Amino acid sequence: MRKEHGRRSAGGRSARPADERSRIPGRMVRRHRFCHASSPESGWCGVAPDRADPKKPPLWAERAVATVPDPARELRATRLVIVNQPSRRPEAMIAETVKIPSDVVDSLDRDGAICLRGLFDQSWLDLAAEGIRRNIETPTPMFQRFGQEGAGAFYSDLWARREISEFERFALESPSAAIAAQCLRTDEVRLLQDTWFVKTPGTQVRTPWHHDNVVLGPFCSIWVALDPIPKAATLEFVRGSHRLGRLFMPPAFFERGDEPLARIDEFYSKYHGSLNLEDEKVFDLVPNIEANRGDYEILSWDLEPGDCLVFHARTLHGSPGNTLTHDTRRMVTRWVDDTAVLAPHGGSVVERLVAEGFDVDLAVGQPIRGNLFPSLRPFG
Repeated sequence: MRKEHGRRSAGGRSARPADERSRIPGRMVRRHRFCHASSPESGWCGVAPDRADPKKPPLWAERAVATVPDPARELRATRLVIVNQPSRRPEAMIAETVKIPSDVVDSLDRDGAICLRGLFDQSWLDLAAEGIRRNIETPTPMFQRFGQEGAGAFYSDLWARREISEFERFALESPSAAIAAQCLRTDEVRLLQDTWFVKTPGTQVRTPWHHDNVVLGPFCSIWVALDPIPKAATLEFVRGSHRLGRLFMPPAFFERGDEPLARIDEFYSKYHGSLNLEDEKVFDLVPNIEANRGDYEILSWDLEPGDCLVFHARTLHGSPGNTLTHDTRRMVTRWVDDTAVLAPHGGSVVERLVAEGFDVDLAVGQPIRGNLFPSLRPFG
């Protein structure tokens, strides 16, 4: 069922009172339609069936202390306050916000992943696409290429918004921060990372099953589809795996032989922490999900441009290659709240950032802070 906010003018656009328009400097921000459905196969926001206790808090939420934004708040344009980055951006800017129903957030807590339909309009998609095009032409030090050039290529970059202004705008002005704040049940969120992924037609490289655990505490990712991406090529999740209470690591974390790792496996090894951690009993080997798919409840959705996937960092996820005839581009932002901390095994990731010239001041066991991780209040 579709739910439309606001009324329509004769021209088909949402009518906004004159006094409200006068309070929005710069540009008009459109009202979104937000709808959701009751299963991953449905047309709008896929939410897995209620097969678990939705009142049981997820593992990562144990340290969450903030509350959900006021449910009566109208979808509107608002001033996005950037708390700790005065040297790079003005103190406030116009950002788009959208209200997510509380039952959808409950489903995210229960299942570990949800699909939100049509929350990013074409202007945001064009902005991200232009940023990706420029980034491929002028890679940053964190640029990654998995597989061959051209047909069958798989590209990505990390924290490229330092050099690509389109990514800076997307991360700080799009609906992403508002989505993250509601999904993390907090008024203030911290941008942990901007990244993107492009798989060209013929890509055989699979994104391996993994979860993100270098940061512990409330932590979610928002994947925005820039192209139509059917289930055959989209991100997949093991339903409820964020609630297992276990930290998973790729095989290379436990056994490093003489043979060099494939580039994709080497990348995920680097960003899951040190390979020389003394107490490996803390971690479990990522199960061989792909070889035993029938043993798991796997969630996935057909995506149209402007749809997004939101998932908890500890939800096991992976994606196939690209057997389509067009590129599959995804713009991604990752968010935490102020209680999230750098995990004990995250020191090597900080070393890599420093080596690549990033200005970071992170310490194991300490909260995520610093100019690389701006704090935002999307609802003022």
